[in-house]
Amino acid sequence: MERDSHIPRDPERRPDDQHLRAEIIERLPGTGEHASHRAIEVIGAMMGACVMAHTEGRPLSTEDARGVAHFLALGIDKGTALRDFADGREVDVDEVRSECLELASRPNVYPETREVLNWLDGHLLDAVVPQLRPELPADETQWRHLISYKEDLGLTVAIHGRGDEALFEDGTVLDRAERFALDHGIPGVAYLRLPTTDTSRPDVERGFASDYVGSYADLAELFDTTTRVFQLDDDNHTTPVSYRELSDDARRQLHEGAGEHWSAVAVAGQIHLFKKNHYAEEEITK
Repeated sequence: MERDSHIPRDPERRPDDQHLRAEIIERLPGTGEHASHRAIEVIGAMMGACVMAHTEGRPLSTEDARGVAHFLALGIDKGTALRDFADGREVDVDEVRSECLELASRPNVYPETREVLNWLDGHLLDAVVPQLRPELPADETQWRHLISYKEDLGLTVAIHGRGDEALFEDGTVLDRAERFALDHGIPGVAYLRLPTTDTSRPDVERGFASDYVGSYADLAELFDTTTRVFQLDDDNHTTPVSYRELSDDARRQLHEGAGEHWSAVAVAGQIHLFKKNHYAEEEITK
């Protein structure tokens, strides 16, 4: 059951409001250093929705996804996909993702906005292929969940973990996660976001090496790269069929099969694919 969003939409806010855009999306020439109360409220609510989703190991809810899209649409000069999505209209997911990628490509986008874009992309991915939603740990007790941005590294890491509480409080686990992310790039950042990746364990490197499948621009590239679908004609000749050529029913079957083996995480405009991660469950059953 979907819960209501706490992101404070303003139905009277004009989509071309450059002042609010400059405060919550990207730094524009001539804008001040201090954010308004309204901007602080919006940014806090959007990040709060992301933190809640991260803590619960799930994508953004539909209402929260529409709420963040409502404000992200302020940054789009051409195109209406984000705005239409925010208003609950039927949209082409690829068009929404394209506008998100355009926003993320800008050099002066705030780090909080980049993180919100990651979570919106994750929601869009889950809406199309819920079968690739990452698993939750078999035992969710004693897990901790953090999202941290390091300005000097230009890096946001979102992690899960359990174990010695002191290692989380003194920053040891977070420092380890940041080094791991720097060593392995965006795929490593994505791996740390899997709810079953226990960042406090010493074998995170081994898990990543074993579980990482690849990174893809979109679902078509993902499935065309990792699977092969053939069509049999009347003469018993086989012809390869691309993902975009498949019927809705054929795609659904493909998604079901993929979900038995893989999990996917959307980060930095790409879909990162991993084998189902069972390390958290193994820790309990030993």
